[in-house]
Amino acid sequence: MRLNQLSGNCTLESPATGQLKWRPDMFTGRNMQLQDATGRKLAKLRPGKSGEKLLEILVSHDSPFFEMVLLSGWTARAINKSVTEATGEILSSVIGA
Repeated sequence: MRLNQLSGNCTLESPATGQLKWRPDMFTGRNMQLQDATGRKLAKLRPGKSGEKLLEILVSHDSPFFEMVLLSGWTARAINKSVTEATGEILSSVIGA
């Protein structure tokens, strides 16, 4: 997976699926959606009502696709969370200085 630090998109390339991108919601950063190269939405990752994480797959799929979506989604979420936290620390130190 590759992270685009400007957009927050995480790109995943696979011979079976081609290029897929996890895109964070630009307003909250909490919701993410998986899109293929044509822009078609394949899955959504979002927080649930009681704090649990919900993964919704929007297309028919087999077991290997499900595993790839699950692992890449949680990886993309963790990457974006660490980038957001680091950015917050940098801004805090700049503003506080």
